[in-house]
Amino acid sequence: MPSARYRVIVAMLDDPLNRVAITRELLRRGTLRMMPPPVPVKNDNVKFGWLFPTLRHAMSHGLPAAYAIREVDSIDAEVHVFTDGDHWFVNLLTEGEGGLEVGPFDTSALALAEARKWLEDEGYLLLNEVPWEQDDVETFALKI
Repeated sequence: MPSARYRVIVAMLDDPLNRVAITRELLRRGTLRMMPPPVPVKNDNVKFGWLFPTLRHAMSHGLPAAYAIREVDSIDAEVHVFTDGDHWFVNLLTEGEGGLEVGPFDTSALALAEARKWLEDEGYLLLNEVPWEQDDVETFALKI
């Protein structure tokens, strides 16, 4: 069953005038660039990094507890934070073909901080959580 929060929002948007008012307010606030929280990437249950999926991907597919390393290339993402075993790197996936790699960083915390800083500098509002659950994603599937 969808979450109470999501059901209320969906019901509110059923009224076209509410939908237009909300769209206008989003445009006025300029908050259309939003980034879901990073999702851990694991390799055999060992944390290998983080992936910042695009909002569109998160809205369509939900946010899992973690991605497997083999899934990374199939996820629509803005930033990938990863390790080579010794150092940490940030791959800015939207910067040109193949992305732009930044690093090395000595710790995962420094690499993650750099990824967040870059996203904020690009005008993204970083979300600590998303306002939907997996059941919401399945019940109210996007048609994109």
